[in-house]
Amino acid sequence: MQDVDFIEKKVMKIKGKMEVVKDQQPVSSLHADGLSRWLAPTANDTITGLDSHLLQLKKRLVGDEPKLQMVSIVGMGGIGKTALARTVYDHPLIVESFEIRAWVTISQEYDTREILLALLHVTEILFGKRKQEDSANNFVKFVEIMSKHSDEQLGEQLRKNLYGRRYLIVMDDMWSTKVWDEVRKYFPDTSNKSRILITTRLSNVAVNFDSDAPHEMDFLDDDKSWNLLCEKVFLGEACPLELEEIGKQIAKSCKGLPLALVVIGGLLAKSKGQ
Repeated sequence: MQDVDFIEKKVMKIKGKMEVVKDQQPVSSLHADGLSRWLAPTANDTITGLDSHLLQLKKRLVGDEPKLQMVSIVGMGGIGKTALARTVYDHPLIVESFEIRAWVTISQEYDTREILLALLHVTEILFGKRKQEDSANNFVKFVEIMSKHSDEQLGEQLRKNLYGRRYLIVMDDMWSTKVWDEVRKYFPDTSNKSRILITTRLSNVAVNFDSDAPHEMDFLDDDKSWNLLCEKVFLGEACPLELEEIGKQIAKSCKGLPLALVVIGGLLAKSKGQ
């Protein structure tokens, strides 16, 4: 029963952070392969219960349609959009299917030039024009080198690097289609099954962007919420019977939001070891 009391105390502290967790997103940032991925979930942050979503997205991304296709994942903050996008992005089938993969986070306040620089830097590394080592510092140098180039020149170089190659570009956390309107001309369609994947909280953005119907993310039900929390707290081991009742209450308080479950599960797991 000592464990129960301990966890109950921790829950009281954690509940105050729940609303913060739901909307936890920086106002503005970007990253791409070769740059810091501090916004992208790590392998330990991936979310279970995404199998059906993953299967549907893989079908769309590696489908037979040769034309450039736009695919969107839509749902409220904390629902697991980025985790799903990252899971499919790193899936072996996707890695094998696309010659170029690049990831950039947009957010509400974005800088078109930074987006172009990040994507251009990735393609330059892939084709040996830049060194991979210490790529964060190299990116800073890359920005300095490219300072004399206009946005149009950066975009044209990106288009040349992508032309004729099958690519997957992920644009995470898009809040309007304006950014896409500004950069779309730099993504060539050479009928080689290239794809653009976005995540967004806004249905109107998803509908206007997607070549087909947007992929909608749902809340987890109570069983899936409990399973996810157990996985994060007990790392694959069974939950002790005396902790199930309080554990299920914690899971339910997360209201089906995977991000909340992952964060709280991680906090409880750390507390358990202290």
